Amino acid sequence: MKLYIKRLRHFNNGLLVLALFFFAACSKEGTDEMVQPEAPINLLLNETKLNLNVGDTFRLSATGITDKETIQWSSSDTDIATVEDGLVTTLKGGNALITAQVGTAKTTCRVNVAPDVFMVGVKYAIEEGGSTTNYKYWKNEIEYTLEGNGTDIFVEGDDVYIAGSIRINDTRWVACYWKNGERFNLTDGSSSSRANSIFVKNGDVYIAGNIYDGDKGLATLWKNGEATQLLGNFASSAKRVTVDNNDVYVLVTLEMVGFSTASAYFKNDELIQLTSGTLDSDVNDIFLVNGDVHVVGWLYNGSYAVAQYWKNGQPIALVDESEYSRASSVFVEDNQVHIVGVSGGGATDNSNATYWKNGEEIPLQDSSSSYANKIIVVKGIAHIVGGYIPNTTAYGRYWVDGQLTNLPQSIGINSFFIR
Repeated sequence: MKLYIKRLRHFNNGLLVLALFFFAACSKEGTDEMVQPEAPINLLLNETKLNLNVGDTFRLSATGITDKETIQWSSSDTDIATVEDGLVTTLKGGNALITAQVGTAKTTCRVNVAPDVFMVGVKYAIEEGGSTTNYKYWKNEIEYTLEGNGTDIFVEGDDVYIAGSIRINDTRWVACYWKNGERFNLTDGSSSSRANSIFVKNGDVYIAGNIYDGDKGLATLWKNGEATQLLGNFASSAKRVTVDNNDVYVLVTLEMVGFSTASAYFKNDELIQLTSGTLDSDVNDIFLVNGDVHVVGWLYNGSYAVAQYWKNGQPIALVDESEYSRASSVFVEDNQVHIVGVSGGGATDNSNATYWKNGEEIPLQDSSSSYANKIIVVKGIAHIVGGYIPNTTAYGRYWVDGQLTNLPQSIGINSFFIR
Protein backbone atom coordinates (compact mmCIF):
# COMPACT_ATOMS: atom_id res chain seq x y z
CA MET A 1 0.00 0.00 0.00
CA LYS A 2 2.76 2.45 0.90
CA LEU A 3 4.48 1.62 -2.35
CA TYR A 4 1.29 2.35 -4.32
CA ILE A 5 0.77 5.71 -2.60
CA LYS A 6 4.37 6.70 -3.31
CA ARG A 7 4.01 5.85 -7.00
CA LEU A 8 0.74 7.78 -7.20
CA ARG A 9 2.38 10.80 -5.66
CA HIS A 10 5.13 10.68 -8.31
CA PHE A 11 2.51 10.34 -11.02
CA ASN A 12 0.55 13.37 -9.81
CA ASN A 13 3.75 15.45 -9.62
CA GLY A 14 4.53 14.54 -13.22
CA LEU A 15 1.06 15.65 -14.32
CA LEU A 16 1.57 18.95 -12.51
CA VAL A 17 4.89 19.61 -14.24
CA LEU A 18 3.41 18.74 -17.61
CA ALA A 19 0.44 21.01 -17.02
CA LEU A 20 2.67 23.91 -16.03
CA PHE A 21 4.85 23.42 -19.12
CA PHE A 22 1.78 23.31 -21.36
CA PHE A 23 0.33 26.44 -19.75
CA ALA A 24 3.58 28.34 -20.14
CA ALA A 25 3.89 27.34 -23.78
CA CYS A 26 0.34 28.43 -24.49
CA SER A 27 0.87 31.71 -22.66
CA LYS A 28 4.03 32.47 -24.68
CA GLU A 29 2.29 31.61 -27.92
CA GLY A 30 -0.64 33.79 -27.02
CA THR A 31 1.67 36.67 -26.17
CA ASP A 32 3.40 36.42 -29.58
CA GLU A 33 0.10 36.73 -31.32
CA MET A 34 -0.58 40.00 -29.53
CA VAL A 35 2.81 41.70 -30.39
CA GLN A 36 2.45 44.14 -33.30
CA PRO A 37 5.31 44.43 -35.89
CA GLU A 38 7.38 47.62 -35.62
CA ALA A 39 6.33 50.32 -38.04
CA PRO A 40 9.01 51.13 -40.64
CA ILE A 41 11.03 54.28 -39.85
CA ASN A 42 10.33 57.15 -42.24
CA LEU A 43 13.67 58.92 -41.69
CA LEU A 44 13.90 62.36 -43.30
CA LEU A 45 16.36 65.26 -43.06
CA ASN A 46 15.51 68.93 -43.10
CA GLU A 47 17.80 69.34 -46.17
CA THR A 48 18.84 66.92 -48.91
CA LYS A 49 21.33 69.26 -50.62
CA LEU A 50 23.50 72.06 -49.25
CA ASN A 51 25.65 74.59 -51.09
CA LEU A 52 28.16 75.99 -48.60
CA ASN A 53 31.47 77.83 -48.46
CA VAL A 54 34.64 76.70 -46.73
CA GLY A 55 34.34 77.25 -42.98
CA ASP A 56 30.54 77.23 -42.93
CA THR A 57 28.45 75.19 -40.47
CA PHE A 58 24.91 73.90 -40.82
CA ARG A 59 22.68 71.94 -38.47
CA LEU A 60 20.90 68.94 -40.02
CA SER A 61 17.89 67.58 -38.15
CA ALA A 62 15.81 64.46 -38.71
CA THR A 63 12.12 63.62 -38.49
CA GLY A 64 10.31 60.29 -38.44
CA ILE A 65 11.98 58.89 -35.32
CA THR A 66 11.19 58.76 -31.61
CA ASP A 67 13.18 60.36 -28.83
CA LYS A 68 14.51 56.92 -27.84
CA GLU A 69 16.14 56.31 -31.21
CA THR A 70 19.73 57.44 -31.82
CA ILE A 71 20.98 58.69 -35.20
CA GLN A 72 24.37 57.56 -36.43
CA TRP A 73 25.96 60.35 -38.52
CA SER A 74 28.78 59.92 -41.04
CA SER A 75 30.54 61.80 -43.88
CA SER A 76 31.81 60.25 -47.11
CA ASP A 77 34.83 62.60 -47.11
CA THR A 78 35.95 64.05 -43.80
CA ASP A 79 38.63 66.13 -45.55
CA ILE A 80 35.82 68.18 -47.12
CA ALA A 81 33.06 68.12 -44.48
CA THR A 82 32.63 66.58 -41.04
CA VAL A 83 29.42 65.93 -39.12
CA GLU A 84 28.82 65.54 -35.38
CA ASP A 85 25.33 65.17 -33.92
CA GLY A 86 23.99 66.65 -37.17
CA LEU A 87 26.29 69.68 -37.21
CA VAL A 88 28.05 69.85 -40.59
CA THR A 89 31.37 71.73 -40.75
CA THR A 90 33.05 72.40 -44.11
CA LEU A 91 36.85 72.28 -44.39
CA LYS A 92 37.73 72.64 -48.07
CA GLY A 93 36.19 72.70 -51.51
CA GLY A 94 34.57 69.58 -52.96
CA ASN A 95 31.57 67.30 -52.40
CA ALA A 96 30.65 65.08 -49.48
CA LEU A 97 27.64 62.91 -48.71
CA ILE A 98 26.31 63.16 -45.16
CA THR A 99 24.43 60.04 -44.02
CA ALA A 100 21.98 59.73 -41.12
CA GLN A 101 21.17 56.14 -40.08
CA VAL A 102 18.80 54.58 -37.55
CA GLY A 103 18.89 50.79 -37.64
CA THR A 104 18.56 49.84 -41.28
CA ALA A 105 16.91 53.14 -42.24
CA LYS A 106 19.16 55.66 -43.98
CA THR A 107 18.87 59.07 -45.57
CA THR A 108 21.47 61.43 -47.01
CA CYS A 109 22.29 65.06 -47.70
CA ARG A 110 24.75 66.05 -50.44
CA VAL A 111 27.05 68.90 -49.42
CA ASN A 112 28.67 70.96 -52.17
CA VAL A 113 31.47 73.15 -50.82
CA ALA A 114 32.62 76.03 -52.98
CA PRO A 115 36.42 76.24 -52.67
CA ASP A 116 38.23 79.27 -51.33
CA VAL A 117 40.41 80.67 -54.12
CA PHE A 118 43.48 82.66 -53.07
CA MET A 119 45.40 84.64 -55.71
CA VAL A 120 48.50 86.79 -55.56
CA GLY A 121 49.64 89.32 -58.14
CA VAL A 122 49.38 92.96 -59.09
CA LYS A 123 46.74 95.57 -59.74
CA TYR A 124 47.34 98.25 -62.33
CA ALA A 125 46.15 101.78 -61.64
CA ILE A 126 45.62 103.34 -65.04
CA GLU A 127 46.66 106.99 -65.02
CA GLU A 128 47.15 109.67 -67.59
CA GLY A 129 50.41 108.98 -69.33
CA GLY A 130 50.80 105.44 -67.98
CA SER A 131 49.97 103.21 -65.05
CA THR A 132 51.30 102.28 -61.62
CA THR A 133 51.62 98.78 -60.18
CA ASN A 134 50.15 97.91 -56.80
CA TYR A 135 50.90 94.59 -55.14
CA LYS A 136 47.86 92.62 -54.01
CA TYR A 137 46.43 89.29 -53.01
CA TRP A 138 42.83 88.12 -53.00
CA LYS A 139 40.71 85.65 -51.08
CA ASN A 140 37.75 84.99 -53.34
CA GLU A 141 36.63 88.55 -54.13
CA ILE A 142 38.22 90.26 -51.11
CA GLU A 143 41.33 92.31 -51.93
CA TYR A 144 44.34 92.82 -49.65
CA THR A 145 47.42 95.01 -50.12
CA LEU A 146 51.02 93.76 -49.93
CA GLU A 147 54.16 95.83 -49.33
CA GLY A 148 56.01 93.98 -52.08
CA ASN A 149 55.68 91.67 -55.05
CA GLY A 150 54.12 88.33 -54.14
CA THR A 151 55.22 85.46 -56.37
CA ASP A 152 53.62 82.41 -54.72
CA ILE A 153 50.90 81.67 -52.17
CA PHE A 154 50.15 78.75 -49.83
CA VAL A 155 47.42 78.16 -47.25
CA GLU A 156 47.65 75.85 -44.23
CA GLY A 157 44.65 75.81 -41.93
CA ASP A 158 43.56 79.42 -41.49
CA ASP A 159 47.02 80.83 -42.21
CA VAL A 160 47.87 82.49 -45.54
CA TYR A 161 51.55 82.48 -46.55
CA ILE A 162 52.95 84.48 -49.48
CA ALA A 163 56.52 84.41 -50.82
CA GLY A 164 57.96 87.39 -52.64
CA SER A 165 60.30 90.33 -52.30
CA ILE A 166 60.28 94.01 -51.41
CA ARG A 167 62.22 96.73 -53.18
CA ILE A 168 64.59 98.66 -50.92
CA ASN A 169 66.10 100.86 -53.65
CA ASP A 170 66.18 101.18 -57.44
CA THR A 171 68.39 98.13 -57.91
CA ARG A 172 67.92 95.92 -54.87
CA TRP A 173 65.18 93.55 -53.76
CA VAL A 174 65.00 91.62 -50.49
CA ALA A 175 63.42 88.15 -50.34
CA CYS A 176 60.65 87.85 -47.80
CA TYR A 177 57.40 86.13 -46.95
CA TRP A 178 54.16 87.19 -45.35
CA LYS A 179 52.09 85.23 -42.86
CA ASN A 180 48.59 86.65 -42.55
CA GLY A 181 49.90 90.01 -43.73
CA GLU A 182 52.92 90.18 -41.39
CA ARG A 183 56.22 90.40 -43.28
CA PHE A 184 59.37 88.41 -42.47
CA ASN A 185 62.56 89.35 -44.33
CA LEU A 186 64.81 86.45 -45.35
CA THR A 187 68.06 88.44 -45.76
CA ASP A 188 69.60 91.56 -44.29
CA GLY A 189 69.45 93.39 -47.62
CA SER A 190 73.21 93.59 -48.13
CA SER A 191 72.68 91.94 -51.52
CA SER A 192 69.66 91.37 -53.72
CA SER A 193 67.54 88.29 -53.17
CA ARG A 194 64.21 86.94 -54.36
CA ALA A 195 61.77 84.30 -53.13
CA ASN A 196 60.15 82.28 -55.91
CA SER A 197 58.14 79.51 -54.22
CA ILE A 198 56.69 78.62 -50.83
CA PHE A 199 55.46 75.42 -49.19
CA VAL A 200 54.25 74.98 -45.62
CA LYS A 201 53.90 71.73 -43.70
CA ASN A 202 52.94 71.50 -40.03
CA GLY A 203 53.92 75.13 -39.56
CA ASP A 204 57.39 74.73 -41.09
CA VAL A 205 57.93 77.28 -43.86
CA TYR A 206 60.04 76.26 -46.89
CA ILE A 207 60.99 78.88 -49.48
CA ALA A 208 62.99 78.48 -52.69
CA GLY A 209 64.70 81.46 -54.30
CA ASN A 210 67.97 83.19 -55.04
CA ILE A 211 70.58 85.25 -53.26
CA TYR A 212 72.64 87.29 -55.72
CA ASP A 213 76.39 87.73 -55.80
CA GLY A 214 76.45 90.70 -58.13
CA ASP A 215 74.58 89.47 -61.20
CA LYS A 216 75.08 85.80 -60.34
CA GLY A 217 72.16 84.02 -58.73
CA LEU A 218 72.79 81.38 -56.06
CA ALA A 219 70.03 78.79 -55.56
CA THR A 220 68.85 79.05 -51.96
CA LEU A 221 66.44 77.13 -49.75
CA TRP A 222 65.13 78.73 -46.58
CA LYS A 223 63.51 76.65 -43.84
CA ASN A 224 61.91 78.77 -41.15
CA GLY A 225 64.18 81.64 -42.18
CA GLU A 226 67.45 79.69 -42.13
CA ALA A 227 69.19 79.77 -45.53
CA THR A 228 71.04 76.95 -47.30
CA GLN A 229 72.84 77.64 -50.58
CA LEU A 230 72.10 74.45 -52.45
CA LEU A 231 74.97 74.59 -54.96
CA GLY A 232 77.47 76.74 -53.12
CA ASN A 233 78.89 79.46 -55.34
CA PHE A 234 77.70 77.79 -58.57
CA ALA A 235 75.48 80.06 -60.67
CA SER A 236 71.96 78.67 -60.30
CA SER A 237 68.34 79.40 -59.49
CA ALA A 238 65.91 77.62 -57.12
CA LYS A 239 62.54 77.63 -58.87
CA ARG A 240 60.07 75.57 -56.81
CA VAL A 241 59.93 73.73 -53.49
CA THR A 242 57.59 71.01 -52.26
CA VAL A 243 57.60 68.56 -49.36
CA ASP A 244 56.44 64.94 -49.49
CA ASN A 245 56.38 63.08 -46.17
CA ASN A 246 59.72 64.22 -44.72
CA ASP A 247 61.50 64.66 -48.06
CA VAL A 248 62.19 68.15 -49.42
CA TYR A 249 62.31 68.61 -53.20
CA VAL A 250 63.68 71.74 -54.88
CA LEU A 251 63.73 72.46 -58.62
CA VAL A 252 66.91 74.16 -59.81
CA THR A 253 68.34 75.55 -63.02
CA LEU A 254 72.15 75.54 -63.38
CA GLU A 255 74.21 77.88 -65.58
CA MET A 256 76.74 75.72 -67.42
CA VAL A 257 80.00 76.58 -69.17
CA GLY A 258 79.19 78.47 -72.36
CA PHE A 259 76.11 80.07 -70.79
CA SER A 260 73.78 77.15 -71.52
CA THR A 261 71.45 76.00 -68.73
CA ALA A 262 70.77 72.56 -67.28
CA SER A 263 67.76 71.41 -65.29
CA ALA A 264 67.69 69.30 -62.13
CA TYR A 265 66.00 68.82 -58.78
CA PHE A 266 67.15 68.09 -55.29
CA LYS A 267 65.64 65.37 -53.13
CA ASN A 268 67.00 66.42 -49.78
CA ASP A 269 70.79 66.54 -50.42
CA GLU A 270 70.74 64.42 -53.58
CA LEU A 271 70.92 66.24 -56.94
CA ILE A 272 69.02 64.50 -59.74
CA GLN A 273 69.89 65.94 -63.16
CA LEU A 274 67.24 66.04 -65.88
CA THR A 275 69.27 67.58 -68.72
CA SER A 276 73.00 67.77 -69.43
CA GLY A 277 73.23 71.42 -70.40
CA THR A 278 74.26 70.67 -73.99
CA LEU A 279 71.11 72.55 -74.99
CA ASP A 280 69.31 75.16 -72.90
CA SER A 281 66.48 74.00 -70.66
CA ASP A 282 64.46 75.16 -67.70
CA VAL A 283 62.13 73.62 -65.11
CA ASN A 284 59.05 75.38 -63.77
CA ASP A 285 57.01 73.06 -61.56
CA ILE A 286 57.16 69.81 -59.59
CA PHE A 287 54.38 67.61 -58.20
CA LEU A 288 54.69 64.58 -55.89
CA VAL A 289 52.08 61.83 -55.62
CA ASN A 290 52.31 58.16 -54.63
CA GLY A 291 56.09 58.37 -54.61
CA ASP A 292 56.25 59.58 -58.23
CA VAL A 293 58.04 62.83 -59.12
CA HIS A 294 56.45 64.84 -61.94
CA VAL A 295 58.39 67.80 -63.39
CA VAL A 296 57.62 70.15 -66.29
CA GLY A 297 59.58 72.81 -68.14
CA TRP A 298 61.11 73.20 -71.58
CA LEU A 299 64.12 72.13 -73.67
CA TYR A 300 65.67 74.04 -76.58
CA ASN A 301 65.74 71.84 -79.70
CA GLY A 302 68.14 73.95 -81.74
CA SER A 303 65.42 76.22 -83.14
CA TYR A 304 63.07 77.04 -80.26
CA ALA A 305 61.90 75.91 -76.84
CA VAL A 306 59.71 72.80 -76.63
CA ALA A 307 57.55 71.84 -73.64
CA GLN A 308 58.97 68.97 -71.59
CA TYR A 309 57.54 66.54 -69.03
CA TRP A 310 59.61 64.21 -66.83
CA LYS A 311 58.33 61.42 -64.59
CA ASN A 312 60.84 60.09 -62.06
CA GLY A 313 63.63 61.69 -64.06
CA GLN A 314 62.63 60.15 -67.40
CA PRO A 315 61.41 62.38 -70.27
CA ILE A 316 57.96 61.61 -71.66
CA ALA A 317 56.83 63.02 -75.01
CA LEU A 318 54.28 65.78 -74.52
CA VAL A 319 54.02 67.81 -77.74
CA ASP A 320 54.94 67.91 -81.40
CA GLU A 321 58.40 69.49 -81.55
CA SER A 322 57.62 71.36 -84.76
CA GLU A 323 56.46 74.50 -82.93
CA TYR A 324 57.33 76.61 -79.93
CA SER A 325 55.87 75.54 -76.57
CA ARG A 326 56.63 75.66 -72.85
CA ALA A 327 55.18 73.81 -69.86
CA SER A 328 54.63 75.89 -66.72
CA SER A 329 52.73 73.77 -64.20
CA VAL A 330 51.71 70.16 -63.50
CA PHE A 331 49.06 68.59 -61.27
CA VAL A 332 48.17 64.91 -60.87
CA GLU A 333 44.81 63.63 -59.60
CA ASP A 334 43.50 60.06 -59.84
CA ASN A 335 46.40 59.10 -62.15
CA GLN A 336 45.41 61.86 -64.59
CA VAL A 337 48.34 64.14 -65.49
CA HIS A 338 47.34 67.78 -66.07
CA ILE A 339 49.87 70.23 -67.55
CA VAL A 340 49.54 73.85 -68.67
CA GLY A 341 51.77 76.28 -70.53
CA VAL A 342 51.90 77.95 -73.93
CA SER A 343 52.19 76.77 -77.51
CA GLY A 344 52.33 78.22 -81.02
CA GLY A 345 53.77 81.54 -82.12
CA GLY A 346 56.88 82.60 -80.26
CA ALA A 347 58.11 83.49 -76.84
CA THR A 348 56.42 86.88 -76.72
CA ASP A 349 53.75 86.99 -79.41
CA ASN A 350 51.00 84.90 -81.00
CA SER A 351 51.30 82.16 -78.36
CA ASN A 352 48.25 80.46 -76.88
CA ALA A 353 47.49 79.34 -73.35
CA THR A 354 47.52 75.54 -73.56
CA TYR A 355 46.19 72.73 -71.38
CA TRP A 356 47.26 69.10 -71.82
CA LYS A 357 45.51 66.22 -70.06
CA ASN A 358 47.42 62.94 -70.37
CA GLY A 359 49.18 64.43 -73.37
CA GLU A 360 45.97 65.43 -75.17
CA GLU A 361 45.36 69.13 -75.72
CA ILE A 362 42.14 70.37 -74.09
CA PRO A 363 40.57 73.59 -75.45
CA LEU A 364 40.54 76.72 -73.32
CA GLN A 365 38.08 79.52 -74.04
CA ASP A 366 39.67 82.58 -75.70
CA SER A 367 43.21 81.28 -75.24
CA SER A 368 44.91 83.23 -78.04
CA SER A 369 47.57 85.80 -77.12
CA SER A 370 47.51 84.27 -73.64
CA TYR A 371 49.58 82.10 -71.34
CA ALA A 372 48.78 79.67 -68.52
CA ASN A 373 51.17 79.51 -65.57
CA LYS A 374 49.53 77.31 -62.91
CA ILE A 375 46.93 74.54 -62.66
CA ILE A 376 45.11 73.01 -59.68
CA VAL A 377 42.58 70.20 -60.14
CA VAL A 378 39.72 69.76 -57.67
CA LYS A 379 37.55 66.64 -58.05
CA GLY A 380 38.26 66.46 -61.77
CA ILE A 381 37.68 70.18 -62.42
CA ALA A 382 40.75 72.02 -63.73
CA HIS A 383 41.40 75.52 -62.35
CA ILE A 384 43.98 77.42 -64.39
CA VAL A 385 45.44 80.91 -64.01
CA GLY A 386 47.49 82.85 -66.49
CA GLY A 387 47.34 86.07 -68.43
CA TYR A 388 46.29 87.85 -71.57
CA ILE A 389 48.73 90.11 -73.39
CA PRO A 390 46.89 92.60 -75.62
CA ASN A 391 49.94 94.91 -75.59
CA THR A 392 52.88 95.14 -73.21
CA THR A 393 50.75 94.53 -70.08
CA ALA A 394 49.67 91.06 -68.94
CA TYR A 395 46.13 90.93 -67.56
CA GLY A 396 45.01 88.03 -65.38
CA ARG A 397 42.93 85.15 -66.65
CA TYR A 398 41.25 82.35 -64.73
CA TRP A 399 39.75 79.30 -66.42
CA VAL A 400 37.49 76.79 -64.64
CA ASP A 401 36.77 73.60 -66.56
CA GLY A 402 38.01 75.30 -69.72
CA GLN A 403 35.75 78.35 -69.40
CA LEU A 404 36.89 81.87 -68.60
CA THR A 405 35.65 83.41 -65.38
CA ASN A 406 35.26 87.09 -64.71
CA LEU A 407 38.37 88.79 -63.35
CA PRO A 408 38.92 92.54 -63.20
CA GLN A 409 40.68 93.69 -66.36
CA SER A 410 43.28 95.60 -64.37
CA ILE A 411 44.95 92.74 -62.46
CA GLY A 412 47.78 90.30 -63.17
CA ILE A 413 48.02 86.90 -61.45
CA ASN A 414 51.36 85.38 -60.41
CA SER A 415 50.07 82.33 -58.56
CA PHE A 416 47.06 80.91 -56.73
CA PHE A 417 45.96 78.32 -54.18
CA ILE A 418 42.66 76.48 -53.70
CA ARG A 419 41.37 75.25 -50.36
